[in-house]
Amino acid sequence: MLAIFKNILTYALLHLEIFFGKQGIVILEYHRISESISPEDVHSIYPEEFDFQIEYLVANGYKIVSLPEVIHLLSNGYNKSEKIIALTFDDGHKDNIHYAYPILKKFNVKATMFVLSDYVGKKGWLDEKGNLNIDKVKHGQWWDLLSWDELAEIRDHFWIEAHGKSHRQMSTLSKHELREELLDPMLVIKETLNIQSTVFCYPFGNYNNEVVEQTKLLGYAGACSTHKGVNEAYTTDLWKLKRNEVGRGITKMQFKLLLNNSIVFYDKVSRFFNRRKTYLNKPTV
Repeated sequence: MLAIFKNILTYALLHLEIFFGKQGIVILEYHRISESISPEDVHSIYPEEFDFQIEYLVANGYKIVSLPEVIHLLSNGYNKSEKIIALTFDDGHKDNIHYAYPILKKFNVKATMFVLSDYVGKKGWLDEKGNLNIDKVKHGQWWDLLSWDELAEIRDHFWIEAHGKSHRQMSTLSKHELREELLDPMLVIKETLNIQSTVFCYPFGNYNNEVVEQTKLLGYAGACSTHKGVNEAYTTDLWKLKRNEVGRGITKMQFKLLLNNSIVFYDKVSRFFNRRKTYLNKPTV
């Protein structure tokens, strides 16, 4: 029943875009593109889904740009008749070289990949605090990450930017640890790939005022959050850029909602009904 409601809501929002679909620069958030997705992995999609999405963007005249260009346009203004979008991938998962990279190459478009300088080339179980473990951990995610050589191989279709030294919750760190998490990836990416990272991505989308201030002070021109919505010239906080996540089970219609501000209303309604469903199904004691 909930799935039917979501389909109806999606259809309605797409046809009422004039009211809910405020335009702006869209940033899409991806993690893994893979043919092998575990049931608990809500952040991954299949190659055929990604292929449809990129084909749709290209066929419908979307201008796919880098994050530094997004920041420039938000700071200086842009032609609002253009449909501007940036594609981002968090973490640097190895399956993206096998599935995402060929599709980007096929359509001759580029995306941004955020990498973790301590975790490049490693594999293990990521715990809820953002530490990568050799042994399996409760509620952990299995990660297998691209090496520096592989990152160099795909840089013709991926801009490489910083995601941290590790993947820890940044608002919980000391000032010294925080500066390490911000500065180390910038230095290592420059040393290893000769790329100057200028845009950061907060692990888990976690930040506070101190994190934002240190991100600015250490020379990043902007940073990505996980808040949904579109980014508007002159009003969007460049260190809290909004991104719309493309996750498991997304339909072709729902993908279209991610391309304007309709996704904010859709997400609020969906969360309300998901919470209500959980409450109603909760066993009595």
